[in-house]
Amino acid sequence: MQAEPVAATEATAATVPAPRGPRWLLPAGAVLLVLVLAGYVADLVTHLSYLAAMRDLVVYRDGGLIVRHVSPAYDPHRASPLYDWTGSHGVQFTYPPFAAVLFSVASLLSWTVMRCAMTLASIAAFGSITEPMSTPNPDVTSRPI
Repeated sequence: MQAEPVAATEATAATVPAPRGPRWLLPAGAVLLVLVLAGYVADLVTHLSYLAAMRDLVVYRDGGLIVRHVSPAYDPHRASPLYDWTGSHGVQFTYPPFAAVLFSVASLLSWTVMRCAMTLASIAAFGSITEPMSTPNPDVTSRPI
C-alpha cells in the first residue's frame, strides 16, 4: 500500500468546510441538558410515590370496571355512571368511552398483572420510537455536507 502524498492530504483538509454556527451553542446546549435532567430527577425523587401509584391506570381500570358492571350499557334516561363517578383524590374519568371499553377487558386482570403489562407496553412503545432514531439513514450519511 502506498501512502497518500502530503500535498493531497493537505488539499483535502483545506476543502473541508469549517463548522457553521456560533461556538457557544454546543456548550450552552449541554448545560441546558444537564439542568433539565437535574430538574427531572429532583421532580422524580420528590413525587416517586405519586408515580408509583399509577393513578392514570387506576382511573382507566375503574372506568373499565364501571363499563363491565353497569347494566344496561346505555340508558338515555339515566345519568352517566362513567362520567358521574369520582375516584380517590377527586379524580374523575375524563377519557373517551372507547378507553373504558378497552379497559373493561383489561380490568379482568389482577392489579399486579395490569401494572406489569402497562409498564412493559410503555417500555416497548418507547423502544419502538427510539430504535429508528439510533440507526443511521444511508440517504443522509452518504450525501456530502
